[in-house]
Amino acid sequence: MNTKITGYIPALDGLRALSILLVFAGHIGLGNFVPGGLGVTTFFFISGFIITNLLITEYNKSGTIRLKLFYIRRLLRLYPALLLMLLLTTAFVLYLGHSLPWKELLAALFYFENYYFVSGYTHLTFYYKILWSLAVEEHFYLVFPFLLLALARKINVFFMATVTLVVVALLTRVYISYHYHANEYAFVQTYVLTHCRFDSILYGCLLSIIIHSRKGSHFLKVSTSLITFIAGILLLLFTLIYKDEFFRQTFRYSLQGIALLTIVTSILFNNRYHYLNQLLSTRLLVYIGKLSYSIYLFHFLADMIAEEYTKNDPLLKVMMITGITIVLSLCSYHLVEVPILKVRRNFGSHVSAKA
Repeated sequence: MNTKITGYIPALDGLRALSILLVFAGHIGLGNFVPGGLGVTTFFFISGFIITNLLITEYNKSGTIRLKLFYIRRLLRLYPALLLMLLLTTAFVLYLGHSLPWKELLAALFYFENYYFVSGYTHLTFYYKILWSLAVEEHFYLVFPFLLLALARKINVFFMATVTLVVVALLTRVYISYHYHANEYAFVQTYVLTHCRFDSILYGCLLSIIIHSRKGSHFLKVSTSLITFIAGILLLLFTLIYKDEFFRQTFRYSLQGIALLTIVTSILFNNRYHYLNQLLSTRLLVYIGKLSYSIYLFHFLADMIAEEYTKNDPLLKVMMITGITIVLSLCSYHLVEVPILKVRRNFGSHVSAKA
């Protein structure tokens, strides 16, 4: 078993593909059968793992983290496609005769859509609410790199600080859910607010921290055993089938993070599960994974368009959402994201700009 990440990992793009397919299926009417929320949680985990690995690798090589370049890379990665999505969505909203949703537009532009959504979800119409998860990520990365830089020389302290923050997020959800008697308002808060969900990113960060520590090999030996892997699968299934509302608003996200910690670790670092790694590394899944950001952005706009023109035909609606999402995602990725990825190389990007 190897604890080192030396380059691009196709299986992670395959995992992204499965995640975005869960999200997409959940949003086109299969939410009662498909755990779309798990797709978002998995996105968070992957993000935390990859970003932390890149930051630790940079620190180990140079003795520091060039935060300015990190944030420039984030800006170039996220904003071009986001601006295109906001432009097209706003144009469609105005085409329908609605007034300019300038307050929500500002919230979307500056990554506060999740808090804006919670503040008015009972009485406002939202056009960009799909951006709540991007807000969670960006709030997280406004703080986490500074914490890593401050504690990079004290890996044990950094690890304990990360574990502590995981517990804090869980206790925050417990308090909110208990305070509001696990009602719908509590569900919305615990699902989309940054201070309730940042631990889903931290579990991925924890994996990266551990494999870069002296105990990385021992952790992999234990966490990727067949018993642990099966336990992770069963734990993940339990979080999906247990329907108690208080549990779903609180411990579900924590247990899913623990389950992903064992499952993803096994797939990436133990040859026993090479068949799963190979499956996730197939060309189709990898390509869908590369499109996942665009798909996430544009499938919500596609849903709005389809809802307007196919109100009485569910099958036609699904077909229309799928078609529009594919077209917009391909255009965004190849005409906007790939050219910008090439520019990101000037700022130290490790991401391949190839289609």
